Amino acid sequence: MGSATGSTWVDFDICAFHAEFDRVRQGRGVTWAEVARQISAPFAHRRDIPPVSPSTLSGMASRSGLNGNIVMSALRWMGEQPESFVAGTSKVGGTPIPDLGPRHLLRWDTKALYAAVDGQRQARGLSWAQVAREVGLPVGVVKGIVRSVGFPFVMRFTRWVDRPAASFMTDVPV
Repeated sequence: MGSATGSTWVDFDICAFHAEFDRVRQGRGVTWAEVARQISAPFAHRRDIPPVSPSTLSGMASRSGLNGNIVMSALRWMGEQPESFVAGTSKVGGTPIPDLGPRHLLRWDTKALYAAVDGQRQARGLSWAQVAREVGLPVGVVKGIVRSVGFPFVMRFTRWVDRPAASFMTDVPV
């Protein structure tokens, strides 16, 4: 299961992702502020959802962990798949991130991801501690995927259950 090299996982490459994000941004001739506006546009009318900050987008390369929903929004804007930024991983099934159009927000379906990991765990007769060892993360992080997901580690779970990341996306009308 999964795409580990020996006992070490090859994670989503934040620096490669950010370099491509910046290349696409420059190719479209837009500033970080404009990218942030474009990504935030579907929910700009909602006061309860804060807009994406330009500094969040421009500073991604310097962070070790990224908000999963913001990364998926950036990937959607770029027309890319997260699997494109995991060395040695093909674009699983060629599944693109859905483009839902205006007034729709794409979010991780953390319950579905948790259910897939738990289903795989039960089918293989593993404890949560064993799953944690297999994906190389603390057991609290593994069990916590029902609450939140972040890059780079979320890709370990999608690869461990052998499903494309896009299959764990949900459409939230805004």
